[in-house]
Amino acid sequence: MAVWNVIDHQETGSGGDASYSKTSIGTSYDHLYFTASARISTSAIYTTAYVEFNSDTGTNYSIKSIYAIGSNNYPGSNNSGNNINYVYAPSATADADIFGSIQIWIPNYANTVNYKQVLCTWGFANGSGANNILGTTAGIWMSTAAIDTFKLAAGSGTFDQYSTYTLYGVNGAA
Repeated sequence: MAVWNVIDHQETGSGGDASYSKTSIGTSYDHLYFTASARISTSAIYTTAYVEFNSDTGTNYSIKSIYAIGSNNYPGSNNSGNNINYVYAPSATADADIFGSIQIWIPNYANTVNYKQVLCTWGFANGSGANNILGTTAGIWMSTAAIDTFKLAAGSGTFDQYSTYTLYGVNGAA
């Protein structure tokens, strides 16, 4: 049976936050799981957020994304860069009070032999339906270092007040 341990939980206060980050993550868990309910303050219907590990901003990330906006499907693209992007959240012109759901699974985060896998799912429902968005992003952080710092940042703008973030350490799950 899996045991889920809350490592950290935060809520954005008034004024917003450019990012959520947790440092000094211990290596006593098998996997990491992160969940957020987020909204970003830019003047768009949706805005990208990105994930970064251990403050690494080098070109050590590779991703593949697939997502849908309304009735349009996008195969995404193979991409490499300085973070795991293609994680979307609603923004200022989405319906009022809509927050997006973001889940990120990082299996074997403390392994120091292999690169780290990252599986992200995200989405939100906007009232009109034309701008509902959901997607999945798979990525690899090409480092054998154990992950001890996790960051989710808004691509532009800030996370709105009441955005919430929870980071779990998971033991005993496949």
